Amino acid sequence: MTTEHIDDSAWISDKDSPVVARLSQLISALTNLTMETTEDLQVANYGVGGHYSPHFDFYHVTIQFIRRSCQIFCFRSGNRIATWLTYLSDVELGGATVFPMVDGYIVPKKGSAAFWYNLYASGEGMIFLRFIALN
Repeated sequence: MTTEHIDDSAWISDKDSPVVARLSQLISALTNLTMETTEDLQVANYGVGGHYSPHFDFYHVTIQFIRRSCQIFCFRSGNRIATWLTYLSDVELGGATVFPMVDGYIVPKKGSAAFWYNLYASGEGMIFLRFIALN
């Protein structure tokens, strides 16, 4: 078991769910990004005491340890240009998406969303966007 992240998660494709397909269309319309080459939607529930340790939402060879799974992921779908988070519930106590390098955080609010680019136009990762998911 890894302590890098403690959560229950699943991946859902547009083909699996009309709701996910509609969300993908909405994200594409709002961001002007194509969804044709994206990963499937990841749904995560951090629960009590759950977390995701500090990480980037992009792959960078010189920063992150090269794992076979990451090599396969990047070959198949490329790097993560941007991140979209939709918060599916309110959190009574704790719970936030924290960006320590910019001293910022997002408190989950049911139905709200957060969006940010992970890469500069050059393809270089935005190192300052390392973040933590807490509950």
